[in-house]
Amino acid sequence: MQKGTKSFNIKNARFLVVILLSLAFFFVLLSPALALEVGVEEVSEEIELGETDIRIIIARIINVFLGLLGIIALLLILYGGFLWMTAGGVPERVEKAKKVLINAVIGLAIILTSWAITWFIFNVLLGEGGVFGPPGERPTGPPPTYESFSSALGNGIVDYHYPPRGDTDVPRNTKIMVTFKREMLIESIIEGYDDNDTPLDTSDDTSSELLNTDNIKIYRTADGEDAHLREDQVRVRFTDDLQSFVFEPGEWLGSASEDVSYTVTLGPGLTRADGEDAFQGALSDGYQWNFEVGTFVDVTPPRVRSVFPVAGEEYPKNVMIQINFNEPIDPTSATGHSSRFTNILVEGGGVVLGSFAIANQYKTVEFIPDEACGTNTCGGEVFCLPGGVDIDVTVRAATMRSGEEPAAVFPYNGIVDMAGNSLDGNDDDTAQGPPDDNYAWSFSTSNNVYIAPPGVDSVNPGPGESGVAPDLPIDITWDVLMSLSSMNGANIMLGDNRTDDLSVWYTLDSDSLAEDGSPAEGGIPPHHTKTSIRHGIFLEETQYYPEIFSEVKDVYQNCFSPAATRNCPKDRSGAPWCCDVAPSSSRTAGSCLGIPTKER
Repeated sequence: MQKGTKSFNIKNARFLVVILLSLAFFFVLLSPALALEVGVEEVSEEIELGETDIRIIIARIINVFLGLLGIIALLLILYGGFLWMTAGGVPERVEKAKKVLINAVIGLAIILTSWAITWFIFNVLLGEGGVFGPPGERPTGPPPTYESFSSALGNGIVDYHYPPRGDTDVPRNTKIMVTFKREMLIESIIEGYDDNDTPLDTSDDTSSELLNTDNIKIYRTADGEDAHLREDQVRVRFTDDLQSFVFEPGEWLGSASEDVSYTVTLGPGLTRADGEDAFQGALSDGYQWNFEVGTFVDVTPPRVRSVFPVAGEEYPKNVMIQINFNEPIDPTSATGHSSRFTNILVEGGGVVLGSFAIANQYKTVEFIPDEACGTNTCGGEVFCLPGGVDIDVTVRAATMRSGEEPAAVFPYNGIVDMAGNSLDGNDDDTAQGPPDDNYAWSFSTSNNVYIAPPGVDSVNPGPGESGVAPDLPIDITWDVLMSLSSMNGANIMLGDNRTDDLSVWYTLDSDSLAEDGSPAEGGIPPHHTKTSIRHGIFLEETQYYPEIFSEVKDVYQNCFSPAATRNCPKDRSGAPWCCDVAPSSSRTAGSCLGIPTKER
């Protein structure tokens, strides 16, 4: 009887193993067809399962079931061990303990095998390359989905904003800022503002600082759009170029006890300075993003991270001045024309006339002088500092409010961050205001003008690369230091091969690197630039590629023309394009890393 029972158990175990292996083989053969995801979204929507992939729900259920079986098997092993320990040498009790232990171990082996096979099958069905796929390249979570009201960032009028999309731990005393690609009609953003029919000339305007809540709404996400901040609860200011707008709430956002999510909506009523709608075509519904405010207040002053030109060195006179900060700064405190803007001074035998521009997610300020002195390879004008002189640059700290340091007095007479904290120019972690915290350095210029176009050193992911994580930024490494004010969504674009209107949002972020590729900070001179295209979740079955136009420039105002990479030499007559990292006579559907002239 015992022999028959043992034989029966072994036969059952073998039968179960054969069944499981057969099912695994069957599902693996079918996995390419099942991975097509036919009807997955439709079924999910029909039975209202939310946004989680149905396959993931099934996998979780099976995992829980197998986990329970595993617990039972372990309990049986413990029970068998208990029987053995208490058998007292009685043959019948010892034999019973053996049978319990053998059956429990066989069951546990079957359960573990089932779990491994199930895990492998669902990895294949989810398109993740199996258990042994390359690390770091498999998407996690549910399949990529399209983010509504997001495409205008990069693809449309919106260049970048602060806080960024989905940002967390935002200080309660933050300001909200948006930078557009074109000059905006102030009246569509500020309630009660009158430009007297001269939208580009602010000298005769009737000013106001009230938020136009018909077109811009700021509200707690949980409370809904109807609970938006009123026009008198937000002060609005803007930069001289009419492209960057600062929204400062009258009271701190959020709560001292819990994190609070906020939504900002830019409505379809926003208008450009030329009278055209800001949001057009497939993007006509406007733009919206969320961020989460923490429970703390920002009292840390901003610092200068790196500068170019480097102190004590001589440079061709067409060099731009670039100041990189360790955090985003208020653009209204750092931009303007030197004839009336004094928060940053450039002197060389007197004040050098020119304009300061904000760039790089509000972390970089660049100075371009007014005096034209030549042309670059695109035929565009190049502007120069005085030649053969010493150039002195002073970045001023702002006067602080007494007893509220490091908060600065408004209007700002120096550089402040997004919370209004004055610059820590001497890098001692304390804001002291001017002159102690002014940041100053000097360099000299020659009478030479340097003309040579920049080139792309590398792009990652590379052209034609597959299996890319859907949220992986596209990194473009240049061979020289670039002008970050020329790095915007109009000059570097994220192209795709889609025929519909579903374009993922994108925005640019750049870092100045040392010659060895490490961050240029702490006195290490900057050598070249890495530009990252950050974007929304890539859509499935879509090819993406960066497009770089000739308007991109280096710090000597040299344009990206002829477009050049390691495999696309600058001297290539008859092949002005560089698509799929190879010279071409025309633009092709592929990874276009360089385009000599902008075609709209």
